[in-house]
Amino acid sequence: MRRLVFLLLFLHAVMLGWSACKHSPLVDEPAHLASGLSHWQRFSFDLYRVNPPLVRSIAAIPVLFLPHKTDWNSYSDNPYKRAEFQVGTDLIKCNTKKYHSLLLAARFFCIPFSLLGGFICYCWGRDLFGNVSGIMALLLWCFSPMILAFGYTVMPDVASASLGITACYFFWKWTKNPCWDCVWLSGIILGIAELTKFTLLVFYPVWLLIWILTILLSRKTISKTAVFSQSKQLISLFAVSLFVINIAYGFEGTFVQLKNYEFVSRALCGKTKWNHETGFTLTGNRFRGSVAGEIPVPLPVNYLMGIDVQKKEFETGQSSYFCGQWCNDGWYQYYLFGLLIKEPLGFWILLVLAMMSVFVSRKFLSGMTGEMILLFPVIVLLLLVSSQIKLNHHLRYVIPILPFLFIGVSRLAMVFQNKNKIFNCIVTSLLIWIVFSSLYFYPHSQGHFNELIGSPHNAPKYILGSNIDWGQNKLYLIDWYKKHPEVRPLTSYYESLYTKENACLDDNQFIDNHQQLPNEPQLGWYAIGVNELYGSLKQYEYFKQFKPVTIIGYSIYIYYVTQEDVNSVRREMGLPEI
Repeated sequence: MRRLVFLLLFLHAVMLGWSACKHSPLVDEPAHLASGLSHWQRFSFDLYRVNPPLVRSIAAIPVLFLPHKTDWNSYSDNPYKRAEFQVGTDLIKCNTKKYHSLLLAARFFCIPFSLLGGFICYCWGRDLFGNVSGIMALLLWCFSPMILAFGYTVMPDVASASLGITACYFFWKWTKNPCWDCVWLSGIILGIAELTKFTLLVFYPVWLLIWILTILLSRKTISKTAVFSQSKQLISLFAVSLFVINIAYGFEGTFVQLKNYEFVSRALCGKTKWNHETGFTLTGNRFRGSVAGEIPVPLPVNYLMGIDVQKKEFETGQSSYFCGQWCNDGWYQYYLFGLLIKEPLGFWILLVLAMMSVFVSRKFLSGMTGEMILLFPVIVLLLLVSSQIKLNHHLRYVIPILPFLFIGVSRLAMVFQNKNKIFNCIVTSLLIWIVFSSLYFYPHSQGHFNELIGSPHNAPKYILGSNIDWGQNKLYLIDWYKKHPEVRPLTSYYESLYTKENACLDDNQFIDNHQQLPNEPQLGWYAIGVNELYGSLKQYEYFKQFKPVTIIGYSIYIYYVTQEDVNSVRREMGLPEI
């Protein structure tokens, strides 16, 4: 069994490593990497404060020891400015031909997060339902398209899933054996997990609720002394986690009184000075002058400010795309529907079977506390993310719920202990379906969609953004261009900070300039990104009337527009023929 675990983790690492080598930077990666460097070199956590610093700080470690240049001229601690994106762009410009090697080193340092997540899925599935269930949970993690799409990136989503499930696993161990050794270990891991994504802050109330319900369910058998002892341990566990968070930030502004903060979100700033729609950018503090304002906050200043800035962005929002419509208000069903079409269909069938199995036989249950720890984070995280309807962009925000689902589904592996060959074949067939569905799209896992939407090319009818493309296919476009000398000149309109100079392409026939793309049909070769083709301004929607020569990575459409094609569309648009 150990050899099989090692083999699956090794294959997972190889797949992530290959993706790291072949894909260009995602839109957010340069900002994360530059911010990680700023934490080490400037001893400041102002950049990218909307996410805690753990992942980008670890990713930046190898870059510190490699030859590179930095440019901090765009650095700013203004919470409205979000200077990390310009600083990230400057980092690329300073290291034009070396940037990919720097990014590759940073990405390799992020891959162990995904390996940890897979290993914990195995351990928890094994502990709950047996060795085969552990293997099944690990298999689901290793071949999940969403894990493969982001597990190699300098971004915190998969790391938060990995450390989130690790924290819950050790909390579950504490509920089974409340002892001080478990308290220290669980508290440290919880603190580390909270350094990946602010959404994991829900673990504090969720764990407290689970503990209270566990006490209530066992009130006839548990003594008051045991309840008092466990309450002290749980408080200590939370205190240890806060101490870990403060250590990571170097106790930056810890215990500053709440009244001394300058907030920017409506929730914390108050209505009197909050008017982002008109560009009014004064700060405020609704707690100033109240009793709450006198409270010393036991968190680093940029931890709380990061939550505040992120809340401001959720309040102001951005135009979002869903099922063919652009909207500023968003949709509550966005993330649930997106998950249903992104993960393999075989997985959702397994999930339904796992839910049914619980009602068929008690042997499929993991105990009331275990079931709550697997279920409650899924519900709360999904409700929390879905409630922020003004920013429906990235399904990767719900990646942290996936390992809980994988472990819950792994209970079905218990059927292999029975002699029901039909059900065994069904489960085995669904697992094979999941693996082959994922491998069919790999290494373009970001473009994976299941059979519920028919062809993967139908995906833009439903969702866009990082769910299909986030700049990762620029290297594939350049490689395709090099292999097709007949494609000259080629005008590219594809959102990516990675330029042809970064890829060492010295060719004036590759026009990597968005502004040179015509707003009306013209002759020639064009490369159009899916997010640009279906953009809210619709200035390039006329390309939909042309048939693409090929589609690169499910997200870059290559068109050869002939004179006949041009004139046909120009007539429909009321334009003079060429």
